[in-house]
Formats: sequence, structure tokens, C-alpha cells
Amino acid sequence: LEMSELFEEFFGHIKLKKSFDANRWVQELKHDKKMRHGKMNFAIPVRNGDIRIFKTELDDDLISLVGEYLETSRFFNPS
Repeated sequence: LEMSELFEEFFGHIKLKKSFDANRWVQELKHDKKMRHGKMNFAIPVRNGDIRIFKTELDDDLISLVGEYLETSRFFNPS
């Protein structure tokens, strides 16, 4: 199965509020125990069987990426 199919199978029934705010989410992450020197480790699936850790700054670029995802994701914009 593809990652997206697994995600859909286990979490597809969950719909989140559109009012979810990218800036607030990133600001909350700054208090997470995984923060180190202004960066957070994110485990990102690159392809099936390949998950990589990315150290990412919690900055305006991340806020933009999260905001873009929120606008395009059917989990936040169910049809």
C-alpha cells in the first residue's frame, strides 16, 4: 500500500476545523521538547520505506508551507 492509502485508511475519517491557524501551530511547536537550538526534527516520508529526519527552523517559510497545506488538504477542506 502507498503511504497515502494507509493514512486514508487509518485517519481518513478525521476532519479538522478550517479555522486551524498555521502561525499558531508553528508558535506552539516552539514549546515542544524536540526543539533544539531553534530547530525541530521532522520525520518526513520521502517514498515508501524511506523516512528521513529534517532539522527545520520554525520560521515564516514553515508557516507558509503549513498554510499552503491547510488550504489544499481535503482534511481541512472536506468536499
